[in-house]
This record gives sequence, C-alpha cells and structure tokens, in this order.
Amino acid sequence: MYICVMFIKWQIEVLQGYYFDNNGNLWKSPYTDINGKHRDWRQLKMQYPNRWKIGQKTWSKTQLRKHLTLLENPIELYKTKILPF
Repeated sequence: MYICVMFIKWQIEVLQGYYFDNNGNLWKSPYTDINGKHRDWRQLKMQYPNRWKIGQKTWSKTQLRKHLTLLENPIELYKTKILPF
C-alpha cells in the first residue's frame, strides 16, 4: 500500500489564485463562480501551441517562469492510496 500526495509548491505573482504543483501542472485555487457555486481545485490543461489560457490571455512557460515564487509551506492538494483497483 502506497500513499500518493500532491503538493502545490509555486505561486504565480501576477495571477492571484493560480499555482503550480510539484509535477509542473497548473492549478486554479477554490473559488466562487458568477452563479454563486463553489468550485474546488481545478487543473488547467495546456492549449495549442503549448500555452495555458487564463481569462482572455494565453501564457507560455517562459512568460510565467519569471513570475513564480516558491511557497514556504507547500499546500497539500490531495492524498490518496494507490491501489490496484
């Protein structure tokens, strides 16, 4: 029995509420949408050509790299047990 833990380690200074995990995935922190529904952590998928669409603007890895700061206390995103089924 193994335990899988995902940590949020990097914060983007210019985009509040957006973080990178230890695997390099971009996540949006919990928020309330315009209809009043509460949304949990959401992973943003990379769009063509190798950019993330955040709002109306697209960001590449090199554009975001200069705005990253390392979090002193990483946020534990989830913890699961890896099972064969």
